[in-house]
Formats: sequence, C-alpha cells, structure tokens
Amino acid sequence: MGKALMFSVALLLVAGCALPARTVAVAPGGDDNAAGTTQAPLATIQHAIEMAQPGDTVTIAPGVYDTPLRIEDKHGTRSEVLRIVAEEGAVIDLQGREGPAVQIRRCEWVVLEGLFVRNVGRCWGGIVLQDCRNCRISNCLVATGSSVGIMGSTLADCYITHNVCLHNDAGIYIGGGSTHNIIEGNLCAFGDASSENADGIASSDSRANIYRYNVAYHNNDDGIDMWTSVSNLLELNFSARNGDTDRGDGNGFKLGGHWGDKRDVVWFGGHHLVRWNVSANNMHTGYTNNGSTGNQFEGNAAFGNGTGWQDVQISGGPAEAAALMARIRAYWQRQIAVGRVNWQRAMREYPREFSEALKALGIELASPQQ
Repeated sequence: MGKALMFSVALLLVAGCALPARTVAVAPGGDDNAAGTTQAPLATIQHAIEMAQPGDTVTIAPGVYDTPLRIEDKHGTRSEVLRIVAEEGAVIDLQGREGPAVQIRRCEWVVLEGLFVRNVGRCWGGIVLQDCRNCRISNCLVATGSSVGIMGSTLADCYITHNVCLHNDAGIYIGGGSTHNIIEGNLCAFGDASSENADGIASSDSRANIYRYNVAYHNNDDGIDMWTSVSNLLELNFSARNGDTDRGDGNGFKLGGHWGDKRDVVWFGGHHLVRWNVSANNMHTGYTNNGSTGNQFEGNAAFGNGTGWQDVQISGGPAEAAALMARIRAYWQRQIAVGRVNWQRAMREYPREFSEALKALGIELASPQQ
C-alpha cells in the first residue's frame, strides 16, 4: 500500500472515531489553565463550557459564581448530550447586575440541571433559552427578584421540568413561536417582581406545547396565562391564590388575549385542550377564555375563586377537585421522593414560600437537615 493511501486510510479512521466522553470540572479556587479534572478543576463555568464537546459533562462544584454564563452553538445528538450539572450548593448570583445569568442559544441536546440562580437585574430572564432544540432545563431553583425566571423563545422539542421558580416576574415564559415543548412538574410561586406580568406560567405567540403537573401559587397576576398562544394542552395543573389588589388580574387559567396592535394576526390565543386542572381561591375567576375561542374543557374543577369574567362554566367543585388534587399530589410526592425536585434546597433557601405552596396541594415536608 502506498504512503499516500495509508495516510488517507488513517485520516478516515480518526475521523470515524468519536472522542471519548469526559467530565470537565469547575470549582471555586480552580484555575482556568488547569486540566479541568476533579483534582485540577477550572475556575470559571464559561471556560468549562468552551472546552466541553457533545457527550461531555460539566460539573459545577458548590460555591457562589458571580459571572453570567453563555452557552452558544453547541450541537449534541441524542447519543451525545452535553450535560451541565450543578452540585448541591452551586449558585450563580449576579448581585443585582443585569443578566441573563444563563443564556443558551442555538443549541441542540444540551441539558442544564441542578443550578441555583438568584439576584439577577432586570432582563429577559434568569435562565434564557433561544433558538434551541431538544434541550432540557431541570431541577433548577430560580429567584431573580426582578425578571422572568426561565424564559424560552423559538424552542422545539425542549423540556422544562421540575424547576422551582420563586420571586420572579413570570416564573416561566414560553414565546417566540415555540412549539412541541413539554413544561412539566414546575412550581412557580410568589411571583412579585411586578403586578401585570407576574404570572406563574405565561406564554405568547406559541403553539402545540404541553403544560402538565405544574403548580402556580400566589403570583401577583394570573396563575397560568396562555395569552396569544394557541392549541396547547393543559392538564393536571394546580393554580391557586393568584392575583394581587393592585394591577394583577388574578385568574387561575387565562386562555387567550391579543397584542393591542396585532388584533388581525394569527396570535389571538385559544383552541386549547384544558382538562383535569384545579383552580382554587384565585382573586378573580377560575378559568377565562379572555376573548379567545375554540377552547375545550374536560373534567376540570374550581372552587373559592372570585366572580370576575365568568365566561367559562366549570361543573367540578370541591369534591371533584379533591380527586384531581390527589393525582397531582401523588405525582409531586414521587418526584420529591426520587430527587427530581430538590426540595431540601428549596426548603433551606425559601422555607416559607416552598412549604406554603406545597401545603396548599396537601404536602407537608419536615425541615431538611443542615
């Protein structure tokens, strides 16, 4: 075999062999000139992200990190997922500076889990996903104090699951034409960064997403607000005690709306399938179409809500709500038991808020060991 042919064969063999997956470690007191191993960790999460390739895992050791994180143009696959895993006690704290704290853009198959984000100045959100496919945000605790907790725009086939969002504007917002995403098992409570926009979960200009097993509790505006989004599935969500006495609307489920200057465009909201949800003790109504049409209601329950905008009649009352809440409660108890929801962290950081929201669902937790 000639040397030229042997060289070509060698190149093909190298090109056909994927690099082995590795762990890239970050820790306070690390060094960005180090190898990035557990014994020689890097100092900054950003440098670790820049080093990491699809299939790698970035681990973030306990400590407070005060610089924003940008994850851009990372294209993993189903078999080579880039995972960013925050260990217990790992926090991004911007100390009130403008965020986002974490921005994920133009990525595929990227997973962020376990991170605590707090004290983010007014911006799009604490954790922001843009133009992403098949990405996941899970088991994070987000308390910006001023902005949306988790924001998604132009997403497809992404998962936002088992996060706790407290003291934000909207807890979770999905917009920008996002489609076929799953928003499941999130607790969005005490949204108090504004009145009119502080929903538990909000969405606009998006379609065909699934919202299930979410808890929206004691937010200044609505519990779950679909505004100008269309054709979504809302099932087995619990929305309670939403609305303030200033400018918050206080609906359990708002299922439509329109932008003031876009009344003639497609985004008018509605055509949702709304089934097996519970709306309780909200300031205004339990469920409202809010001008939208085509919504289907199946097996929902409502009790203790105010009397505003009674355009949706729900037959299920407290008895039906008790059966539905038992299903939702059982789901949350399972997620807590297997660690998908880091209840111990939430109870340590925000004991009053987290325990009150779960108590409304019928779950009482003991204080975690220090």
